[in-house]
Amino acid sequence: AEGLRAVVPELSGGHFHLEKRLPVASGLGGGTADGVAALRLLAAAHPQLDLSAACEAVARQLGGDGAACWLGQTCRMQGDGDRVQPVVLSRRLSALLVNPNTDCPTGPVYRQFDALGMGQRFSDADVWPEFDGLTAQGLFHWLDGRRNDLSPAALAVCPAIGLVLEALVQMPGVRLLRLSGSGATCFALFETPAAAHVMAGFIAQEHPDWWVRACELNVGAPPVVRVR
Repeated sequence: AEGLRAVVPELSGGHFHLEKRLPVASGLGGGTADGVAALRLLAAAHPQLDLSAACEAVARQLGGDGAACWLGQTCRMQGDGDRVQPVVLSRRLSALLVNPNTDCPTGPVYRQFDALGMGQRFSDADVWPEFDGLTAQGLFHWLDGRRNDLSPAALAVCPAIGLVLEALVQMPGVRLLRLSGSGATCFALFETPAAAHVMAGFIAQEHPDWWVRACELNVGAPPVVRVR
């Protein structure tokens, strides 16, 4: 809010109440997402002002995923997150999110990433397919070759992630399995929402102390904000 006020001095103040239904330090909806949520509220509270460009500029300063959070849709990110390109997929992706309810703070993960020398092999010179008209099989085939370079570092900081991955890899119908960001949440992609919900029930029963949610990705429009 202060960052936006520095750009738009006529912005009025206000109070924010954040209700977050996610595990802490989980690699989901982190501080950058919180900041962008505040920007959306401020923009909605000042409909007489065109704040889109200013909000996007401030969002980019909040973190590497700031521009993507402001865009609010499936996208391709490159560089330090400064290059963001919307991606149009022909279908939603059914996902299962699982967190062992163990904190996995970002700072220690990145320090471990540096200690392991992982950054030396990083490159964003990747070949991306033409997503328009891409079949589901083609999409999953391409995703199979993607990786999360933070996984070894996160596993070293939070070994419980390994237990989640071991549990999910045994689930029938899993098309892709990865760690989300630098946090302890892992996600598995399925062909259908029904499959994801069935496996969510099974995991929750087997591990009642874990946080388990079935959801859909690539839902399209940015979240709607309401000002009271």
